Amino acid sequence: MPYLTANSINTAISELHRDGSAHHLLKIWFVLKQMGLSSRRSLKIDTSNSQPALERLFGCGLPSGEFFVPFAHVRRFMTMKSDAARAIIQTIINRWAASDSVVTVKPNMLFNFQKTADDLVVSVTKSYPKGLGVGRDGFALPPFQRVSLPHVPFAVWYYRSVQLELKDLSGVALRDRLQQDLSLTDAEFEAVFGAETDLQPELQTEPLTEGQLARLVRRVLSGAADERSTQSSAYFKKVTENLEVPTGPEWLSSPPALRLEAALQGGSTACLLYGPPRTGKTRAIDMVVPRGSGDRETIQIHDGWGYDDLVTALRPSGSGQWSWQAGPLLRAIQQKRKYIVLEEINRTAFTQAIGEVFSLLESTYRGEHNAVRLRSDEKLWIPDSVIFLCTMNTLDRSTEELDDAVLGRFTAIEFPPRLDNLVSLLDAAHVREEIAAGLCKVFLAVNEIYPLGHGYFSDFRADSDAIDYYLARIRPVLQVQLRGLRDPELQGIDSLVDDIFG
Repeated sequence: MPYLTANSINTAISELHRDGSAHHLLKIWFVLKQMGLSSRRSLKIDTSNSQPALERLFGCGLPSGEFFVPFAHVRRFMTMKSDAARAIIQTIINRWAASDSVVTVKPNMLFNFQKTADDLVVSVTKSYPKGLGVGRDGFALPPFQRVSLPHVPFAVWYYRSVQLELKDLSGVALRDRLQQDLSLTDAEFEAVFGAETDLQPELQTEPLTEGQLARLVRRVLSGAADERSTQSSAYFKKVTENLEVPTGPEWLSSPPALRLEAALQGGSTACLLYGPPRTGKTRAIDMVVPRGSGDRETIQIHDGWGYDDLVTALRPSGSGQWSWQAGPLLRAIQQKRKYIVLEEINRTAFTQAIGEVFSLLESTYRGEHNAVRLRSDEKLWIPDSVIFLCTMNTLDRSTEELDDAVLGRFTAIEFPPRLDNLVSLLDAAHVREEIAAGLCKVFLAVNEIYPLGHGYFSDFRADSDAIDYYLARIRPVLQVQLRGLRDPELQGIDSLVDDIFG
């Protein structure tokens, strides 16, 4: 009887995790397909009816009944607790169906949701599967922007304990079997699968026991990276092989954009992104909700802005009459914008500038029953669904200190300069490995004396001259920050650039 070997399954899991193109919530799409969702069939979702689909797709023999998601991009998303039918599948679909959803993936272009007091029904849209596998709302993981799971490894995982009655284990045979068993159209299959693989599945006469499968999964989990990064790529290894790369605990060096995503996924409604300029703070917010989205209001804080500028002030009208006029922050709240982005809060005395809003940021003080009265005699309250995303430049000389009151109301996420992000930028620009290695050496040397954001290299191209770029984009920043008593440090960076690129 042909069953897949432990070695084949182990290799398949490694390749699925390493691919890193799929958002972990793609697991919900797989569950819906396993349950029979199609253009002709809608599904009613309750607290338990997705359990068989979860077991077929992600059961792994763990005594705790946990499920295992092999394509998840980080370790904490690779497992789901045994109550996932209620706590994950039903809960997240409920949030997708709600107008006040804060789930970072919103596949409303793919699914219709009908929610009543008794039922939650999912069907596909008329345009489905257009958009599936593309962008965050199509279950792709930025910066990849398109799902491309290797289908042979996925098939090996899917048939991990199933007798395979196939004449051969070629990619074509596995594709046909997988399409049939998951009722996938060609368009659905091509939207989600596509990456190449060298995996050649092997067979044995007996299936793996639950205990053997559980031990295999535990070994994978124990060795899985806490966060994915470019450090697994050949380009990164080649570029950094002769560099002394700073190391630290995995949890401390995990990508902040993914920590932001996890915080929002966990229910945070007020997040503070702090760090030096050009370290990806605004970009991370753009990945959560694009600029120009009707759900988002972005407010750029200007030097010295106060309560009158942001919240409300008594101002004269064109007719000479004085009246209370709402500032951009109060208007955004009154309009019930889902995301309110406050850029560079360090430019003002933040806690004083937002006044009563500050006391209402915490989730426990949300809702109309917690309303406070403004100077204008209006009532102010913040809906549970509103998410505040604030950025703070920690190098600005006017930076307000982060006191306990601020930290107690925000999920604070540090955005430091990151070598792996720099390598990603250079890789995307097709910069030659030897040039990239030199730039990384300069970047590390600069960061020993000044926290230069990796984003300062975002315009470097394959045909850029490294010295010209340094003179125009990097050295002016260092001159401002290191002038005077720190001139020798600047001269040291100049000499390093000359040694590498001169």
